[in-house]
Amino acid sequence: MKVLIIEDDQAIIKCIRMAFQVGWGSAEIISCGLGEMGIKYVELENPDIVILDLGLPDISGLEVLEGIRLFSDVPVIILTVRSDEQDIVCSLETGANDYITKPFKQMELLARVKACLRGNTNNRNIFKQGPFELNIIMRKVFYNGKWIALTPSETIVLQCLLRNIGKTVSYSELSYEIWKDEYDGAKSTIKVYIKHIREKLDACNKNAEELISAVVGVGYTLNKTW
Repeated sequence: MKVLIIEDDQAIIKCIRMAFQVGWGSAEIISCGLGEMGIKYVELENPDIVILDLGLPDISGLEVLEGIRLFSDVPVIILTVRSDEQDIVCSLETGANDYITKPFKQMELLARVKACLRGNTNNRNIFKQGPFELNIIMRKVFYNGKWIALTPSETIVLQCLLRNIGKTVSYSELSYEIWKDEYDGAKSTIKVYIKHIREKLDACNKNAEELISAVVGVGYTLNKTW
């Protein structure tokens, strides 16, 4: 289990680490002190849960949360000194799974983490289509007898293709699924995601080029080969 702490106060990070060392020794703890970096860490490190402060040096915790929710459903717990009702409501409406104010009790924090993880392992997060079983929260796909790990963006792309089997999904549609917007480099970035998905599927079945075909200049089609 991997925990990402987005917090600039080293004393708080140390306190959280100690809590996990005592109550959940097998957990891997990673941390960063900047919001923009925290968003990148979510995609690169694929954590199981995020503990996020609202007061960060570069951007606000709410902006970080908004950025995470553009591509990931990872559970996020807000851990902050702010106790105003408006901050709590805004955080929860933006997509936080829980809200804890500082100072906090270490064992309560662990209990809240476990509750968030339990709440995100239900069947709503399992997407099945043909021989594919896509676990959206864990960001893994079961295909041809093997679990394959995906990045958050790869998960979004594959789910979109699975929802539209036999139909061409345009670059524009995929861009809006991933980023809720289009930008100049979106097409090239999506091509990279498709390349990585193909490589991972190809390791299982050697037919990824046939399975996901490119429609030149338009987008991609996931073909029903089963």
